[in-house]
Amino acid sequence: LQQTVLRAIPIALAALAVTIPARAGLVNVGGEGQLIMGAVGATGVGVAIGGHVAGPISWLAMAVVGALAGAAWAGLSGILRTSLGANEAVTTLLLNFVANDVMLYLIYQPWKDPNGSGQPQSRPLAHAAQLPHLFGSQLNIGLIAAAVVAVGTWYALKRTGWGFALRVVGGNREAA
Repeated sequence: LQQTVLRAIPIALAALAVTIPARAGLVNVGGEGQLIMGAVGATGVGVAIGGHVAGPISWLAMAVVGALAGAAWAGLSGILRTSLGANEAVTTLLLNFVANDVMLYLIYQPWKDPNGSGQPQSRPLAHAAQLPHLFGSQLNIGLIAAAVVAVGTWYALKRTGWGFALRVVGGNREAA
């Protein structure tokens, strides 16, 4: 059960990233690719700075770079929509495959763990770069972070002017 919850954390965060454009009437089916590119960005930072930086600083750096990488990947579809009129559902879906190929290249080539068992994986993160566990369980503080982000997203969508404007645009563009 703990492993299921642990593996659900990034999926829940990706779902939140898909929820926001959905409120604006956009179809983002690229959550998987954005999650992969966020993981690529965070892993790159984690492998690069690993044990050279204190834990909380590396966690923050990995979170920021991961979020920026996922957002930049989503931004590609936004640029294609605004500049070329490309449908965001199609571009986000197709970018999922490109993101998967980028990740596979990295874990099979430059980031490959030389001590691995033949399975594709990056070099392991330094112990300091790994999130601490909660109460001696397998769960880590990512669960708390995901809960905070979920509550923050709910608040932003339901209780702010920005969230109201997003819902109005998503409900009826002409009236908005």
